[in-house]
Order: sequence, then C-alpha cells, then structure tokens
Amino acid sequence: MGAHNRVRQPGPARVELHRPRGARALIVLTHGAGGGVESVDLLAVRDAASAAIRLVDMGAPSYMVASSLHAVLAQRLLRLVCESCKEEHRPEPHAERWLEAHFGEQWAGHRFMRGRGCSHCNGTGYAGRTGVYEMLEMAPELVRAAGLADPNAFAEAARPQLEGRTLTDRALELVLAGRTTVSEAIRVATDVEG
Repeated sequence: MGAHNRVRQPGPARVELHRPRGARALIVLTHGAGGGVESVDLLAVRDAASAAIRLVDMGAPSYMVASSLHAVLAQRLLRLVCESCKEEHRPEPHAERWLEAHFGEQWAGHRFMRGRGCSHCNGTGYAGRTGVYEMLEMAPELVRAAGLADPNAFAEAARPQLEGRTLTDRALELVLAGRTTVSEAIRVATDVEG
C-alpha cells in the first residue's frame, strides 16, 4: 500500500481566537466547534474547572458545552522574588493560616523568602514573572458531568483529575523553592480575573 492509500483525518476548517461576550456569541462558537472549527476562547474564570460552569452561566446550553469543550488551560502570572535583595522571613499570621489550610503541617520548617527592595527591583522586592498553569482535559466522566448542567457535579468530577496540579499547587511549589512569596501564592490562588 502506497502513501496515497492512507486514511487521513480531515483537519479543522480554521482555528479562531475569541473572547465571547454573551449567550449568542457562545452559541455560535459551540455550533462552530461541532462543525469542525477549532476555537480558542478566552474566559475570566478562577480555575480550569470553572470554565465549563462559566460557559453555561453565560447562556451556552450544557449539552453544547459538553460536546464542544475539549480542554481548558488556566494560567496566572506570578511575580518572582528579586535575587539581588532576597532574604529569609517568617510569613505573616494570615499567610501562616492560609499555608496550614492548603498545605497542612508540612509547611512548618520550610524557609520562606521575600525581597526587601533594592535598586534592581525599584524597591518592590520582585523582579520578573513566571507562569503557573492548570490543565483540565475533558475525559468522558467530565463530558457527562458537563452535560448535566450541575456545577457541583462538574466540580466534583474535575477534582480527581486536578489533584496536586492546580494553580495553587504550582504556586506553592514556587514558594517552597524560594522563588516567590506566600502573598503572591495567595494572590494567584484567589484571583478571579487573572
């Protein structure tokens, strides 16, 4: 059999980038996804698991969200501690409570860093940024949950897939590595707009 006899999967008609603003735009996008148009849609959500719920809240029918959503990538930018003025410090009481709530007793004994401020960072204590990411692929159980239009069912179905790989987990890894501050991790974990 020659190369000309191979079965090929047809590619998408086009790839589009959108920031949907309303139910009508969402319905057009989800219909397009069903017709072979691949689109990348930008949404303001807290995390990857919230994207399907947000699409339904915006007016897209849950069955269309379930059939057209393939994956969600959530991202946040996190400020890095300035290497020129980096120093060890003890987190503030509210930050210690947050660490304990998200990390248990494991955080005790770790060294935490911050920048005191210098000419390299214009007195901010931060120099540079890095991204933290969270990927949620629409496995069959997530597709079923998205079709139910029950936000709690979808969040519960997504939890095992995201276990240990959330935006908060990634931010905490950078805190424990001394690359960012606890306050930056808290900001990333609670930021809705990104």
